[in-house]
Amino acid sequence: HIEYEGPETLRRYGYLPQRPTFRPGFTVAETAAFYADLVDDDPDRLLEAVGLDAVTDRPVSGLSGGMTRLLGIAQALAGDPPVVVLDEPASGLDPAMSERVFAVVESIADEGRAVVLSSHELALVERTADRLVVLESGRVRATGSPDELRERTGGPLHETFTSLLDDETAVVAGATDR
Repeated sequence: HIEYEGPETLRRYGYLPQRPTFRPGFTVAETAAFYADLVDDDPDRLLEAVGLDAVTDRPVSGLSGGMTRLLGIAQALAGDPPVVVLDEPASGLDPAMSERVFAVVESIADEGRAVVLSSHELALVERTADRLVVLESGRVRATGSPDELRERTGGPLHETFTSLLDDETAVVAGATDR
């Protein structure tokens, strides 16, 4: 459950599902324009924010998995929501694209937005997140900064993660609000 208690905004939350899909036949620019028009935003700004401004004429069906995620992040940013929720933004991506996606996540947080994400990319989460919540079967098992959680178990985050859990149904959720 997430609550926003800040100033009133047109759109409080932006959301990226784990597997974003877009209308077939649309280009990157048309897709960004569709979402931007819903909230009176600038599609060029959205594409620039995620580094897709050089591929605006590409059909969405021709995007790689990573570029599809970046376009999904762009749509999540439409309307300047103060809270952005990202579900597995780097799932299934190669290491270079995972790094690129997490760099975009950091830039979103650096702009003052709260970013809540779930991820199994523990090294990237450890480097990016300010606070972590370890969930197991829908229950909070541990919270704290990456340093605090490492200190509790004396190891890197992946060892901390496994030592805090009883089974493999756990998820690490990271949040950054720089």
